[in-house]
Amino acid sequence: MEDKYYTESHKKAIDRYDKDFNNTEKNVHNKADSNSKKAYAFAIPAVVIALLLIAFIGIALTGSVKKAVKKSAITNNYTEISNKIYSYLDSSSYKELSDYSDEIDALDNKAFDKEYSVLMGVRYYVWSVGFMNTNDSDNYNLTQSDVSNLAYYLSQFYYYTQLSAYKDKEVTMTSDNEKYLNKMREDMGVLLKKYYHITDEDLEAIDTFSSARIEQCLIQRG
Repeated sequence: MEDKYYTESHKKAIDRYDKDFNNTEKNVHNKADSNSKKAYAFAIPAVVIALLLIAFIGIALTGSVKKAVKKSAITNNYTEISNKIYSYLDSSSYKELSDYSDEIDALDNKAFDKEYSVLMGVRYYVWSVGFMNTNDSDNYNLTQSDVSNLAYYLSQFYYYTQLSAYKDKEVTMTSDNEKYLNKMREDMGVLLKKYYHITDEDLEAIDTFSSARIEQCLIQRG
């Protein structure tokens, strides 16, 4: 005859086992599902970052290739471009030449080492004029910042329009370049005398002036 106590006890034990098993299985599934969601959540940003990195590298490479192709095309048309540069200089079209030089990256292209000195002079000529109040009858109402910037770019202009600035550089200095540099200095002198009352004596010594000394001179003459 079957022991009733044993049967009930056994049944309770089996029920507890089934309950524990089911709870354990449920916990395992829940944990696995949670880990899967976390892994998925981390995977998405990683994939996005990887795609962005690939896109960035692709853009950088494309930009480099385009720049190289552009530089090669410019170099292959050197004679035509050089003639255009000197045509701008002949007409004292300094702003137009500065814009053109930036457009073709001439100062970063060794093919234009012969034009380097005049292009540097033009760059600082235009930047200096950019800080002048040439459209205002009262040209001394400049802010302190404007005066300081004008003085700085003038110091750079007068430095880069001296032959000595290119003595140790691998650039070709020609008699024509020297003529154009001197013409730029004359044109700058006209502007400084007209708008800032700079004297001939100032201009004769300005090569030796620091940026601070030029700033002081601009303020005193004004």
